[in-house]
Amino acid sequence: MVEVLPNGNLVIEGTQSLIVNNETQEITVRGVIRPQDIEPDNTILSTYIADATISYQGSGILGAQDKPGILTRILNWIF
Repeated sequence: MVEVLPNGNLVIEGTQSLIVNNETQEITVRGVIRPQDIEPDNTILSTYIADATISYQGSGILGAQDKPGILTRILNWIF
């Protein structure tokens, strides 16, 4: 839990690190939930998360593939 809103709802955030092809990838989920939607085992269905944002970050060789090379950047700048 990150914050309790004035109306009693909760801002939550969770991060999971994964290793894919020897690189660390991180997935973060953030959103607002109602306390009554929390299950007895302290879980909540993703469909109950309002204003949900999901971010994915990675580093290493695979993550670097998302960035264009110098020649591509120069051609994009020209055109």
